[in-house]
Amino acid sequence: RHAADLIRRDDRLVLSVEPDWLTVCFEAVGKSSEALCAALTERGLLNIGYGIVNGRSVVRLVTSNASFEIDDIERMISELLEIARGLPDGDNSVQFDS
Repeated sequence: RHAADLIRRDDRLVLSVEPDWLTVCFEAVGKSSEALCAALTERGLLNIGYGIVNGRSVVRLVTSNASFEIDDIERMISELLEIARGLPDGDNSVQFDS
């Protein structure tokens, strides 16, 4: 719940759907979710995935670790924003071939 609240309050992020119990789906405005997740993993900061929600590629933050503290969530969002700032602009719309 705390992660979704942080995302709602930051104009650099947009919540894709209301979160379910463990998964928060969101985008960094103007940045490729796939590139952002890859950069976080490559730098050894977060192992976070992306997926498709409502025709958009989104970051999927799964908070299933019972030992997560509020500070951990805040640090993850902060690191994500720092990496996003250095990425080129990108679009998350997904085109499906018919």
